Amino acid sequence: MIGRTVYTSSFETVKSIGIDVHTRRRVFSFDSPGYTPMIWGGRNLYLFGYFTVHGFTPR
Repeated sequence: MIGRTVYTSSFETVKSIGIDVHTRRRVFSFDSPGYTPMIWGGRNLYLFGYFTVHGFTPR
């Protein structure tokens, strides 16, 4: 959980998603599963996949 968002990932659906805990709405979706759903690096978010690391800058 980062802030109000819970992140989860699935190799079956090949997606990583983030759900806002207050609204229960999906606020993040990315077509790549990750071993670690999401990591906060202080300024950016990181998704560690099977072969790749994806970086995201929050809005």
